[in-house]
Amino acid sequence: MEVLEIEPVKNKRIFLYIIEKEDYKISHVKVKIYEDFLKNYKFDFATIDLLGKNLKQLNNSPIAKFLEDFSIEFIGIDIPEYVKGYLLGEISDKKEQIKELESEYESLSNDPSGKESFKGQNLKSWIDLLKEEVNDKGQYIKLKVKPQWIVKKILDKARTYKKNSLILLHFSPGKLVPELQKLFREFKINVIINDFNTRVSDRTFDVKNKVITSNQMLK
Repeated sequence: MEVLEIEPVKNKRIFLYIIEKEDYKISHVKVKIYEDFLKNYKFDFATIDLLGKNLKQLNNSPIAKFLEDFSIEFIGIDIPEYVKGYLLGEISDKKEQIKELESEYESLSNDPSGKESFKGQNLKSWIDLLKEEVNDKGQYIKLKVKPQWIVKKILDKARTYKKNSLILLHFSPGKLVPELQKLFREFKINVIINDFNTRVSDRTFDVKNKVITSNQMLK
């Protein structure tokens, strides 16, 4: 059973390209862009956010086929199921509690003072508080816990390579990118972000010439 412990990768220089991707599809208008991008950079391996799907769905997807065509090894990554089950179990318990309280709250409609009574107002406040806790917990899992597991899995994979310099690729939903970028930089990983709609943020690394340039368009 894995433990969420992120260890730095020693004696390696790592460049990580993050592509913002909300699904496994590749639109026809972007096929050429992806082709040119994958041709220009020799990636050691790629990782793909599972997006709540299973490995079979990923392996049969257009993005997997695309990476296979370029002989790029890839793996799907997410929070381990046993961890996800534990965390979501806490949310599930609160949702069940909310359901029971809402049922009691709705039953007050038959009372003359009804939902405006002291009891009704207390129930409503309690329900609202629990809903806020459920939402906050869900966001914490998605935007804080999940990025930590992604960083751990990518660094653990990178550690298995004997090369001193690695160029990696990760496909991620845009909402996770800020936290991923922050975490990777804490571990001295060079991060380059692209959604293929805007300019590359931060810096890009020219592998062939080993030159870093700013705001270079990936074409």
